[in-house]
Amino acid sequence: MHIILAISILAADSEFVRGDVDGDFRIAFRDAIRLLDYQFADGPPPPCLDAGDFDDDGAITLGDAIGLLFYLFAGGSAPPPPGIRCGADPTPDPLTCEVTQARTPRSIVVRGEDIDGTAFFFCLDRSGSMNQTWKGRVKIQHAKEWIIEAIQALDAQMELSLVVHDAGMMIFSEEPVLATDRAKERAIAWVMGIPTGQSTCLAPAGVKTVSIANRSSSAWPRIFIISDGVPLCNGQYTQEQSLRDITAANVRKFPIDTVFVPDDGGDQDPEFMRELARRNGGEPRLIDTGR
Repeated sequence: MHIILAISILAADSEFVRGDVDGDFRIAFRDAIRLLDYQFADGPPPPCLDAGDFDDDGAITLGDAIGLLFYLFAGGSAPPPPGIRCGADPTPDPLTCEVTQARTPRSIVVRGEDIDGTAFFFCLDRSGSMNQTWKGRVKIQHAKEWIIEAIQALDAQMELSLVVHDAGMMIFSEEPVLATDRAKERAIAWVMGIPTGQSTCLAPAGVKTVSIANRSSSAWPRIFIISDGVPLCNGQYTQEQSLRDITAANVRKFPIDTVFVPDDGGDQDPEFMRELARRNGGEPRLIDTGR
């Protein structure tokens, strides 16, 4: 077993994803194996020891691998800051992080906010309630403009796809697509042509979006669910089913951000959107401000 001695304090500008032991910007089963190999089989040290300190107690122990596995497969707690987003450790400790992890996630800018990621997958609600108005304009138009701004910000090494749902689904591509200029033009034209529909069966559409993201070869996929938070599917409110099914499908723990679209009436549920993001390590956003 390796014993961690007090060496140098983590540099303030060193950044990492806690739990990403092999430095590929994904938290996965192989990260726990890498930790166990390092501790018990004389395997090589992680490129950033602090990333392997899953519980942030200042040492690499068996508890880190156990905590990581519980997080991945048993609904365990997310790791302490910086968590699953790339950032600096706010807690001084003796663990080294010789370099910032091998690849810093790139980002896009939407509504003035930097959003980290190297692949972006969008799940848009096109139900009848999205034909209501907010600030005097149809809600789905607000959503389309947000998605188009995000697509325009992608660079050619990033990946994308889109799923749109009401009672059924429309899918831009079953596989992640490189964001070339031509692909972005096609995606934007596809988004602009989306009509409103009826009912809101979010759970299967969210699961489908996760399954497409699972096929990504990108280092840091990110999922966005854009909705008013009222998944009324075949006459039944399905918030709990959506929370359960989407979170269970997200076995690779991709961040799932929610983009909430309010309206001038009361047909909306922002709390559901916040909870969906919270369970999946993402951030809840408001459509016009990004936050």
